[in-house]
Amino acid sequence: MSPVTRYHNALNTDTTITIVANDGHGGITTFNKQVVVNIPPVILNETLADAYEDIDYNVNLTGDTTYIKVSDPNFGQKITYELIYGDDSRKNDGIARDGCFQEAGKWDIKNASTPKWLKVNPVSGMLFGTARVGDTKLADTTVDVTVLVYDDGPNGGLTHVKTVKLRIVGKNHDPHIFGTPTVRCLTSGENFSDTVYVSDVDLLRTETVKLRVISPAGLTVNPSTINGPVSLD
Repeated sequence: MSPVTRYHNALNTDTTITIVANDGHGGITTFNKQVVVNIPPVILNETLADAYEDIDYNVNLTGDTTYIKVSDPNFGQKITYELIYGDDSRKNDGIARDGCFQEAGKWDIKNASTPKWLKVNPVSGMLFGTARVGDTKLADTTVDVTVLVYDDGPNGGLTHVKTVKLRIVGKNHDPHIFGTPTVRCLTSGENFSDTVYVSDVDLLRTETVKLRVISPAGLTVNPSTINGPVSLD
């Protein structure tokens, strides 16, 4: 299948089989049959570019490291891209390597856990999506992305499954104070009590927000500490 001079990892994937019938008395008949050798696609990515919390993963729609790259010696053959998530219905059965020959075995996808926020264009292999506060810790988080590609051969074609690492860079969001007390007059020595509200999206994960009154002196805040995640303080 390898040509004498090989370029771009190309192989000779089409050929002709000729059958000759000869009766030994000068009668010859030939039968020609064109044959195409289908070779499975191969995912080339070893790693993926970092994702940043609250920023679209592929904001410029460019870059080799934000696409799934595939090699297939069957040039011009359609390739379809898919991500396998943790709730995929095929996890127990696996994915056939060859749609025509079950004896080729299956890809084991029991450990697939691609984050739901990440998507792939099924035609181009472009990855996109936005990681949010619930998808990562404040410290960087590394997740597995399981990719399935298959060609347009019969009965689902030939497949390749590969899991690559993706690092999500977390972001620390600013807390916000709202609902501040209204201005009112107080008599000296009179007790003062009012309510302020504090929000911080990072409280959905492990985060601590501390509160104190800078001015005037003598006022305190209770509680002075709010702990995440899902604090009841």
